[in-house]
Amino acid sequence: MGRKNKKTDSMILEEARSRLVPTKEELAQTNNKVSEILSKINSVVRPANAIVGGSGAKNTFLRGQYDIDMFVLYPYEKYKERSAELSDMTESKLKKVFSKFERIHGSRDYFRLNHKDMQFEIIPILKISKASQAVNITDISPLHSSWVKRKANKNLQNDIRLTKAFCKGAGVYGAESYIRGFSGYVCEILTIHYGSFTNFLKGTQKWIPGDVIDTEKQLKGKPAFTILNKSKLQSPLIVIDPVQRGRNAAAALDNEALYKLKKKAAQFQKKPSIEYFSRTYMTTEQIAKKFKGATIIKVQPIEGKEDVAGSALYKVFRFLEAEAEKNGFNLKESDWEWDKKNDAIFWFVPSKEPLPETYIHPGPSLKFEKHAQNFKKMYKKTILKRKKLYAIIPRKHRTLKSLFNELIKKDQLLKQKARNYSLE
Repeated sequence: MGRKNKKTDSMILEEARSRLVPTKEELAQTNNKVSEILSKINSVVRPANAIVGGSGAKNTFLRGQYDIDMFVLYPYEKYKERSAELSDMTESKLKKVFSKFERIHGSRDYFRLNHKDMQFEIIPILKISKASQAVNITDISPLHSSWVKRKANKNLQNDIRLTKAFCKGAGVYGAESYIRGFSGYVCEILTIHYGSFTNFLKGTQKWIPGDVIDTEKQLKGKPAFTILNKSKLQSPLIVIDPVQRGRNAAAALDNEALYKLKKKAAQFQKKPSIEYFSRTYMTTEQIAKKFKGATIIKVQPIEGKEDVAGSALYKVFRFLEAEAEKNGFNLKESDWEWDKKNDAIFWFVPSKEPLPETYIHPGPSLKFEKHAQNFKKMYKKTILKRKKLYAIIPRKHRTLKSLFNELIKKDQLLKQKARNYSLE
């Protein structure tokens, strides 16, 4: 990040901070709304106690994004054997002060409440002092908040905001199954680990698959597999949770998200711009212009929860991608976007289209006489090359549009995972 530019790197980062850090007025308004909800919850949950959690507790949330986590902490000794009851207990108490809220199913059910243009997630947990006491993964969340608050001063809090916004802009923010990117907590760990947003960007360029980030040096020089089970070692980057050494905080991360972030970080360092800190979505016209020869599909998500609809869209995209490759279309580009408000847009760019009228299917060697005879009976036209049979088969689909049209009409998975498809 050391070349001349109309705006210096520091000026761009300062502008980004000014856009991302909540103003004093916004904080005051938010705090008033939070206090109102917190007071109501605490009036009915005794002997539990409700506190603010997540990015709200860490002061790492972005301006204008005020989804607040609230944890209802139940005394550990009294309720450690009653973990399965916490959601029901909390629900009955919340009904005393709130007329309308939603119960969300999870590893332990929690509750979603909308109030004055803000969304609150109310999560019942056990009050623990160390990760080993946790009965449910959510019990550990306040320990995450405490660690970040200890490690991040005001400047680092603002740099964490830059990291989060940059990941959002790159389309890799979130550990949901349809994003498989960097969670807010992982963004916090990485920014703290590297000491600044700028160093974080530089650090991404050195990552190779299998790299381990161990901020608190809990491995003590030992390989990660000595404390993590095999299922937690599949992500391309392993981030040891600073408060739970047996956990990979980046377990949800996939190779594609890592590659996207590295690419965006390299581009920003070469030519920085404020645009990297906000997410923009392309129209079908913009996609067609940018990706010549793209087959574009608008997909209407199923109704229901965002993560369920998103997961279904992801499965559809991967299915279509695999079918394209299976049918001989060598894709040089494929991706999708969903702004969570409108239809998702998928696009696929083949290396060549239309494909030839026929394709060659390999068969057995002549030395396997019986298999060779059966192969000739099975296929009308065969050729012999170096004592091996090949069939020349008419190609059913020469264009992606033809293939996708048939799949959309006939495939049951596609019918189940989205409400409508429109080939542009």
